Amino acid sequence: DELPRARYFGVSIGRENQRVVYCRHGKEGSRVFLHRLGEKVDADEKIFGDGYGPGVIISPSLSDDGRHLLLTVIHGSAADKTELFVRSMDPGAPIREIVADLPYRFTGEIAGGRLFVQTNWKAPNNRVLVAALDDPAPSKWREIIPAGPGVIESVSLVGGTLLVHELQDVHSVRSEEHTSELQ
Repeated sequence: DELPRARYFGVSIGRENQRVVYCRHGKEGSRVFLHRLGEKVDADEKIFGDGYGPGVIISPSLSDDGRHLLLTVIHGSAADKTELFVRSMDPGAPIREIVADLPYRFTGEIAGGRLFVQTNWKAPNNRVLVAALDDPAPSKWREIIPAGPGVIESVSLVGGTLLVHELQDVHSVRSEEHTSELQ
């Protein structure tokens, strides 16, 4: 299968290797599509992006088990505001808004039926929060890594472990691995 020549912001391959979710950026802005391998690209289903203009980037990512799609909407190049949405990959499932009205940065990953969120909301140096996917509203988020003196640069889920990259005094440090939240 071959995607047409374009500008893409994220490609995520389903665990079963039968579908690909991708974001293509055009004149109208970013749009997210679902492609089933072996089918024509013209038949790809547009699943998200209508209403957003060219100043917005949308990044799709499938959960580790391929059952959920996380959509991150990045406003402007500085990404001072991001929005998060989630969708079950079951046919016809609706897209659920997680956070869209707060002027902060949010990045997330889904694993084990939970959403892990890194954010500068109420934490200028960032913090990490977790919520169950069946009710991921911000009011249900629980802090698992508080803001500290260093800046949390990134968080990755790797092999059942939450790895945190932190910047302290202008150099990277290895942060403690957080496995208890993933079990």
